[in-house]
Amino acid sequence: MFIHSINNIQSNIQSTMVNSSVIVTILLIIVSIKYSNEQTINCDRNAVDRCMLRLTIFGDPKLRFPYDLNTMNKRCREVKSLETCIKNYTKNCLPLDARNTVSVLIFSIKQTFKVYCTRKRKPAFISIGLCMNPNMVEMSKTMNQFTRSLHGIRFYHDESLRIPMQLFSIKKSILDLATVKCPKILDEVEYMVDGYGKNVANLICGDYNEESDKCESIIGQTPEWKKPLNFTSFVIPLAQIVVDKCMLEMTIIGDSRLRFPTNQTMMNDRCRQMRHLEHCVKDYSKNCLAERASQTVSVLIYGITKTNKAFCSKKRRPSYLRIGRCANSKPELFATIMNRMTKAFHAIKSHPKETIRIPLACCNYYQFKDSIMQLVEKICPNEYDDVETLLDGYANDVLNLICGDYTADSDKCDSIIMQTPEWKRPLTFKSFVIPLAQIIDSI
Repeated sequence: MFIHSINNIQSNIQSTMVNSSVIVTILLIIVSIKYSNEQTINCDRNAVDRCMLRLTIFGDPKLRFPYDLNTMNKRCREVKSLETCIKNYTKNCLPLDARNTVSVLIFSIKQTFKVYCTRKRKPAFISIGLCMNPNMVEMSKTMNQFTRSLHGIRFYHDESLRIPMQLFSIKKSILDLATVKCPKILDEVEYMVDGYGKNVANLICGDYNEESDKCESIIGQTPEWKKPLNFTSFVIPLAQIVVDKCMLEMTIIGDSRLRFPTNQTMMNDRCRQMRHLEHCVKDYSKNCLAERASQTVSVLIYGITKTNKAFCSKKRRPSYLRIGRCANSKPELFATIMNRMTKAFHAIKSHPKETIRIPLACCNYYQFKDSIMQLVEKICPNEYDDVETLLDGYANDVLNLICGDYTADSDKCDSIIMQTPEWKRPLTFKSFVIPLAQIIDSI
């Protein structure tokens, strides 16, 4: 009866899903998940990658800027279709946070071209082309290095610095090249680069701006990406970095820098934020996962949404605040336990025996819960029941859906838990939600 009701819940959730999100396709830059709905909503990541390359021109040594009035007029006609290509992908295939970031970027590029396509400004853009076209190999190497840095930044251990690392070096590299190769049009090149990127930099970079010296202390820490690029343009890796954040913030546990609310004002902010975070994950689920994985994540999000709604009620808020004071007292310990489970989820999808992957995920969750409850019993025993209510509210629906006989009360996990593969690489995702979806999708 319970499973039947959960299936009804899944059906209701899915029946209300509208194809409206794109950043999640970005979320899977390095993961080769096959999306069952790519054809129907046109979430072709390679196609949008090509559109972005052609829109900015930078990044492909075979592309050329306009070099006379005829090629400039052709360029101005082409911009709208390229912009539409990327906007449709953004609208239909990305979650909200990534969608907003990419939308600001595309709006800025469109506005910049709108200026350059006026009769007065066309000669200026042609002058950029006449200078840059002989140097497109070097320019493409510069953009390639930027795109590589975006691929690598996703694995940087300090999640709070991933976004600030993104946009510091690219403008400087382009202007350095223009200073040597095209000094007479340096101001025009800077105008174009600022037109493309300044608005999105202001949106996501915070205090890490051009006037600040804060980037000097972190730019050398950008992780090196030695594998082949998954995408040649930078737009999909850019959106990918933005996405994992909302997944992590939904549960808070998992990043030692995040904190639970500890007073009513913070609780009010948290309850307002929860709805946005839920939509972020739902967008990912409905537009970027195969059917079974999408169903599983939908049930998980239903449990989290239902539990968050209960704790945001006037009656239950004090309980959540008590949980917050407990978790905030030892955030590193809670994060370590969560990261252990997330590492296991990263590794399980590659277990050679497909039939054991989901049971291993279930058993590792039970191990995670046991470790959390032991920690709570040690540091804040009075909050034991509230923490257990929170965890059970988040997870029980999806556990009942996928785990079968591998329950918390059975001893079946004892015989398989040691088969969990070891994950030795940096985490691709700090939240467990996407790795769980990948496990389901790997069967």
